[in-house]
Amino acid sequence: MPIVILCACSRSDINSPKNESFSGENKKSISMSDTVNGLTASSELSSPNRKIIRTADFKCRVQNVFNTTTTLESLVKSVGGVVEQSKIENDISEEKTLAFKPDSLKQVQTYKTIAHLTLRVPFQSLDTVVHTLPVLSTFIDSRLLAQEDVTLKYLSNALRNDSLNNGADIKTILKSSKNTSASLTAVKYLDDKREDKINRQMDNLQLMENVNYATLNIDLYQPEQVIVSIIPNPDYFINSTFSEKAISAFKFGWELLQNIVLLFINIWFLVLILIIALLIVRKIKAKKSLQFNKQ
Repeated sequence: MPIVILCACSRSDINSPKNESFSGENKKSISMSDTVNGLTASSELSSPNRKIIRTADFKCRVQNVFNTTTTLESLVKSVGGVVEQSKIENDISEEKTLAFKPDSLKQVQTYKTIAHLTLRVPFQSLDTVVHTLPVLSTFIDSRLLAQEDVTLKYLSNALRNDSLNNGADIKTILKSSKNTSASLTAVKYLDDKREDKINRQMDNLQLMENVNYATLNIDLYQPEQVIVSIIPNPDYFINSTFSEKAISAFKFGWELLQNIVLLFINIWFLVLILIIALLIVRKIKAKKSLQFNKQ
């Protein structure tokens, strides 16, 4: 009998209105916390309400990089997308210079034209561009399609912003506070919350832009090509003719002669001393020779 009474009491407690209200409150809180503008965290992965960021990376070989780039740019614009970046350059892998004529050289270059595209297209048109690339390409080196589900991040930002009461509590504290330090702390807290809210709003705007517009990074290249060009020979134009060399040599000799004359002019006193010394030596030798002859 005691066991039967206890079981009956426990069942009556479980089915009591109090527990029903508690269960209802739980369901209500879950519904309010998980739903924002019809979006739920428990939605199926294939639900159109989920926030999905789509990206695609391709590396392709094409016959003509410039023509393929122009075609892709026109296709993206036709579906309402934008070209964020379009860069074309020639990558020179080898270069040789050979003699051709006395005044010219033959330059041979091996190069590969490459292009990098960053495209943004509406996510509905992503498949159109993805299916067009194999048609324009002769070989696909790599292909990567990725999806990032940012539903929970979007929900988190939205719920945290909705949970703010626009600073009503802080305003109440400011009115009732008589302490300057507490007021400053409350103001700083309010400013920080507002800034966090703005940051989350901007983050959600960026998320929605990335969700609505898929990003494609496409690298294009074409087979190596060879270009031959004739360029001037600098050494030929540097070399002078015989007449120019003769005139230059005459000028050099004349300048050297002038420098020698100027050197003697600068040391004239040394030349004078040398002459006097030579005269004295000659006189001494002449006297010695006369004395020797007399003897």
